[in-house]
Amino acid sequence: MWNVPPGAPPLEEDVAFNTVEFMNILENFEEREKKQNSTDEISVVDLFIIHIMRKLHRLRELMTANKLSIEVNYGVVKAVRGKAAADPENLNLLARIAQMCPFTISWSNVLDYFVPEDFHDLARRCSVNGDCVHYGYSMNWTTQVFGTSLLDYDPTHHKALIDSTLDAALGFSRETSLSNMLTVLGLDKLLLLPFRENPLNSTGYVLASIHKQKWINYFMDKGKLSAEAAHRLGVLSTSSNCGLQAGAIPSPLDRTSLTLYMSWCYDPKVRLQMVNHGATDTDKLARIEQQLSRYSKQ
Repeated sequence: MWNVPPGAPPLEEDVAFNTVEFMNILENFEEREKKQNSTDEISVVDLFIIHIMRKLHRLRELMTANKLSIEVNYGVVKAVRGKAAADPENLNLLARIAQMCPFTISWSNVLDYFVPEDFHDLARRCSVNGDCVHYGYSMNWTTQVFGTSLLDYDPTHHKALIDSTLDAALGFSRETSLSNMLTVLGLDKLLLLPFRENPLNSTGYVLASIHKQKWINYFMDKGKLSAEAAHRLGVLSTSSNCGLQAGAIPSPLDRTSLTLYMSWCYDPKVRLQMVNHGATDTDKLARIEQQLSRYSKQ
């Protein structure tokens, strides 16, 4: 899956592990641990391969049974604004996507390259037939939200917040540490805790968990179908894409510590199911957030 054609340069900054929820790897590890009573000879890479091979086997079964087909098309979406508002190639591409009546659309981090209003406009154009759930993630949101990096805080005035964030991220405080939370989840079986890495990464994760909802609220607020947005869509504003609701569906997309993942739907008739995030949103992380929020207000 991560191979490249002969003669092509190697992929840079592409990590296969980012495509897998680590809790799934842990489940595979514990499953083998129960069956074989020994996992000394198996590595995280081996577990990753086992997990991916299972997924590929399922995909292969569907394809050989003619239950799944893959069609590849190429196109570059543009905001329907200014000169691009009458760009026939762009409008035809958006129309072709809509004609497929997709049940899901995965945008990757395309939303980072548009202002929210423009992105929601083109996403709605792809959803005129409704019954479509959208997935996307932002890698750049932290550049727009103050407080998501430890460097945003002045040590003179925010020493308590800085110290508490370091304690939580690096494991210096047992009760409210990220390491303790991961140990409770059982990830200490596969990971060396606390993480040996640049503290900006782990502290960024802790701070991002506090501020991420602010950016999600901003993104969703900009996606509401105002009179101006409806006028811009014209006849493409339908009863099947006039709503907006955020979902809580696990993201199948690339994962990093600061990346923000979202799912949403424009069809007011669809009711997105809420899911149990017990594997990631533990009481301990909630206590970390409460503690840091208290310091940030001081």
